[in-house]
Amino acid sequence: MTVFLPLTLEGVSLRELSFMYGFQRYLFVIAATLPFEIRDLKLDHPNLSTWPQRWGVKNTKILGFVLLIFFLFLEAFFNFSYCFEITIMIAFILMVFILISKKEQPKYFSSFWVEGIPILWLFLKKIFL
Repeated sequence: MTVFLPLTLEGVSLRELSFMYGFQRYLFVIAATLPFEIRDLKLDHPNLSTWPQRWGVKNTKILGFVLLIFFLFLEAFFNFSYCFEITIMIAFILMVFILISKKEQPKYFSSFWVEGIPILWLFLKKIFL
C-alpha cells in the first residue's frame, strides 16, 4: 500500500526498482511488528506459531536486527531516499526498541512509541526536505 498504490496513482510504471523498494519497505514493516509479537507472546494461543513462540525472544530480536541491516543495505545500494541519514537513524531507533522489547512491557511501549516511529520518520523527512 505504501509503495505500489502511490506509484500507480502517479501514473509511474512499476519496474524492478519499484518491487525492490516494496521489498525493502516490507522488511521494515516485519521488523517493526516484532516488538508487538514479543509483547503478545503471553497472550497468543500456543498453536499460533508466532516467531517468538517458534524461535524464542532472543532469536526474534536477532531476526529483527538482520532484517533492519538488510533494509539498510538495500537503502545504501539502491539509494531510495534523499535523506539516508534519517533512514539510518529511524532503523537504529527501531533496533533499540526491538532490543528493549520484552514480554512484560509498559502499557504504552508498543502502542505509542513503536507505532510512532514511522510518524517520526515522516516528520523528519518533511523538515529536512
